[in-house]
Amino acid sequence: SKASPIKTVFEARIDGFPDYFGFTVVADGFLYNMVRIMAGTVIAVGQGKIALSDVQTALNGGQRIESALTLPPKGLTLEKVDYGNTGEFIVK
Repeated sequence: SKASPIKTVFEARIDGFPDYFGFTVVADGFLYNMVRIMAGTVIAVGQGKIALSDVQTALNGGQRIESALTLPPKGLTLEKVDYGNTGEFIVK
């Protein structure tokens, strides 16, 4: 069976601004390019290219904002994977 495309984001946080752009996302799973699209959307809102109301509309409708950037993978780091109560962690 195909895995569900519905993911729950527990936390999305911007760190380090204005010295650097750190974007932390904690979720129960990730889709292809999900975090890169989210970070690109945050940057586009900050640059005034996308209105915050457009983001809310997209979230409510379950649609991606096509004008949002998908950031390149350079600098993207997976820091930890938590498999629940098994005690297994992958840390980088």
